[in-house]
Amino acid sequence: MIAKGKSISHGAAMTEYAKNRDKAQFLTSKFMNLEFEETFGIMPDNVWSAFKIHAMRHSPVTNSLMRFELAPAKEECKGWTHDEWKAFLDEFIAVMDSIKRVRYRDKNGKWKVTDVKPTNLSHSQAIAYLHLNTDDNHLHFLVNRIDEDGNLNDDTFLLNRAFQAAQIINERRGWKDTLVRSEEIKKAIRETTFDALKNISEFSWDAFKEAMLNEGLVVKTKEANGKVVSYKVHYEGHKNSYKASDIDRSLTAAHIADTCAKLWRKNTIDEAKSYMQEYAKQHPNVQFVEVEDYSEEDETFARDNMPRLTLYDDKKEDDDIIHHHYQFGFYECSFELKRVIEALLESELKRAVAEEKRNADSDYLTFFNKNFDFESTFKVAAMLFIGYVNGATAMSESIGGGGSSCTSDWGKKDDDEKEWARHCARQAMKMCKPNMTQRSVRRGR
Repeated sequence: MIAKGKSISHGAAMTEYAKNRDKAQFLTSKFMNLEFEETFGIMPDNVWSAFKIHAMRHSPVTNSLMRFELAPAKEECKGWTHDEWKAFLDEFIAVMDSIKRVRYRDKNGKWKVTDVKPTNLSHSQAIAYLHLNTDDNHLHFLVNRIDEDGNLNDDTFLLNRAFQAAQIINERRGWKDTLVRSEEIKKAIRETTFDALKNISEFSWDAFKEAMLNEGLVVKTKEANGKVVSYKVHYEGHKNSYKASDIDRSLTAAHIADTCAKLWRKNTIDEAKSYMQEYAKQHPNVQFVEVEDYSEEDETFARDNMPRLTLYDDKKEDDDIIHHHYQFGFYECSFELKRVIEALLESELKRAVAEEKRNADSDYLTFFNKNFDFESTFKVAAMLFIGYVNGATAMSESIGGGGSSCTSDWGKKDDDEKEWARHCARQAMKMCKPNMTQRSVRRGR
């Protein structure tokens, strides 16, 4: 269970809230006249009037009402009757009145112990309501600071006393410790928040709130000068909220955007790695290696184009093997082609280019000669040859190719590599030849 306690001055508002919000149900009252208990339907301001009339027995007090909120865990109070809730309240009152020493943190955050004057809740005017329409059923208990003997109930470290009383009751009943339960909730919120941030490529508070709400968490922000300076999180249907600084320092309003960028980047890398590993299983001749150093350009590319393939950055010759290196996000894709296959791809591509020129009219021929990218088209052919259709398609589009894409049944049909190379070269030509209309429109802009 969790217990909170505070002295307040706005008694009329609190009694109205306790009685009318969240399908409130009257539980019990103490030292209110019999007529009041039988006439439960009277207005909340009359309840507050009864408190004020009794308080006249003492000199004026600024915070004349003590407000307690008691919230057992859902599994702890499941199926409770009104009598069980009353017994629980009586136990809390008895424990609170027995507390004479309180643990608290000083301004330096160190724990200290001090003596306090015991409260006299058991002999004070009070009223209690149950709020049962949420997942975290809880009890509101309002107590007059002036007890039946006309003495003032001490409210020193009232929140600490309530917390201490909750710990005692938790131990008695074998319930989970308040701190342990709170830490478990914060841990669950922390993990869910990190998961939500992984898919936000560019942080914004609207995107963050929506992502959190999809996970059943509500984010309430606090602004100053048009800027979010802090926020709290709570589960839908639950009242207890947690400050971002209590969940994780990296999730505070000042740091969450940077944390989001780092998580998105890591998630992008993990997805790329997963894709690469799966692709390597299906293509034994392809080897994927992680890039050791990521530049700002790499990160920008990954953010804007993931998953897409960049141009390969080098070509190393070793006897009759040609090594090509491509970059996919933060990973390099290396594959090998025998020199004879590369030569065949090049010759077939040149033949396809010559055929395209023969069939072109003079205007398009001039445009073709100026805009056709032979080197990139060869790379598309090479990717088609190793079966990397998505990469070939992405590259053809990146250079403005206006031709057709591969059909759904595209793939190697036999073991003749030379014939397959011819098919790949001609398909690459179809995919990468410049589209005069598209190019013209783009340049006209």
